[in-house]
Amino acid sequence: MKAARIIGLAMMAGILAAGCGGGGEKKGDAAADDLFRKSVALTELFTKKMTTAKDSAAVDSLLTLYRDSIDAINFQYAPDTDLHLTEGQNDTLFRLQRLLLDAAGRHLAPPDTTSTDSIRTDTIARPANK
Repeated sequence: MKAARIIGLAMMAGILAAGCGGGGEKKGDAAADDLFRKSVALTELFTKKMTTAKDSAAVDSLLTLYRDSIDAINFQYAPDTDLHLTEGQNDTLFRLQRLLLDAAGRHLAPPDTTSTDSIRTDTIARPANK
C-alpha cells in the first residue's frame, strides 16, 4: 500500500514537471514569430500612411485595405498560430494597432473639419433608423 502511494506520487510529480517545463521551442512558435513580424511591419506601414491621409475617405480606404491585408497575412498560417504569440508580442500588436486607430481618429473626429472631407457629418452623428 505504501509502495503504491509512493509510485502514485512519483507519477503525479512527473506529470506536473512535464506540464510546467519550459524547455525548447514549441511547434507553432516559429510560425507565430513570423506572423508577428509581418503583422508589425504591416501595422507600422499603415500607421505611417495614415499620417498622410487627406480626408476621412482616404482614412476609410486605408483602414479597409489594412483589414484586408492583415486578413491575408493571417490566412497564410494555421488557424491557431496566433495562440502561440507571447504575451509581449500580443501587447506590442495591441499597442501598434491602437496607434494606427489614433492616427485614423485624427482625421475622423470631428468630421467635416475641411471643405474637402467627403463624409457628411449627419451620416456619422445620427444613429441608423431601426
